[in-house]
Amino acid sequence: MALSDEEVERYGSQLEDLLKHVDDLKQLDTSDVAATAQVIESRNVMRPDTLVPCLDHDVVMAGAPQPQHGFFRVPKNHRRGRVMDPVRASARDIARAVNAREISAVEIAETMIPQCRIGRRTLGA
Repeated sequence: MALSDEEVERYGSQLEDLLKHVDDLKQLDTSDVAATAQVIESRNVMRPDTLVPCLDHDVVMAGAPQPQHGFFRVPKNHRRGRVMDPVRASARDIARAVNAREISAVEIAETMIPQCRIGRRTLGA
């Protein structure tokens, strides 16, 4: 996803606003609210397990982008050793990193929301 300088500014500002809103939500007293995993009631729909023939190995491997020795070859994750720390980076730096594909929105959410620092407070602490 390529972002223009204008979009970097706009999305950086929006990210800062979002994090301020999360900080406001963190201040709410939820001590009398029951913990929930879902806001809508759900139930498991069970069906009996039945054995069915699986796909032929050669057919499956024929659709693999990079088969290797009968297995799927998966590229290494080079992002694990990245230098940018999204928790300490500014919104502008994060937007630039997204533009350069150095970090994804999912990685930002997984890293920042639970431990993001706003002022002297830490979310998720």
